[in-house]
Amino acid sequence: DGIAYDELDLRQLRRSIGVVPQRPTFFSGTVFESIAYGTPDASRADVTTAARLALADEFVQSLPKGYDTQVGDDGVRLSGGECQRLALARALLAQPRVLILDEPTNHLDAESVERLMAGLIAWPDRPAIVTISHDSHVLSYVDDVYRLSDGRLLSPLAQRCAS
Repeated sequence: DGIAYDELDLRQLRRSIGVVPQRPTFFSGTVFESIAYGTPDASRADVTTAARLALADEFVQSLPKGYDTQVGDDGVRLSGGECQRLALARALLAQPRVLILDEPTNHLDAESVERLMAGLIAWPDRPAIVTISHDSHVLSYVDDVYRLSDGRLLSPLAQRCAS
């Protein structure tokens, strides 16, 4: 927003970036606590809204205690796809200005990928999204694709010329 990097409040900058790693980390606790982690003042409604956008609410509702179900150390009681959806809900709950998704759909079926990406694109308060993926279907939703080749980042124009 026109502010020099060395003048930025780093704490504020960090809070404005959401990251969903390929292998998210969870602490022992409930689904609600796992999503609300880092956003201590989050209400049940806030958590549920974020979970819906991340396609997590459906499976959470089917758990024995819903949002009060224990996830286990490192989310051991959840599948890989369920962990990814909870991690995405956690990131969305914080309402970041930039959202970094590292292989966000590698544990999801094609229908879920379609619903997730379409939902993120249609989200009215959508942050800028940086997606790291090998999945060409996921990449079909992005505006610009950059490729890493031999340790170098190729711009969209350079990719077209190199193809």
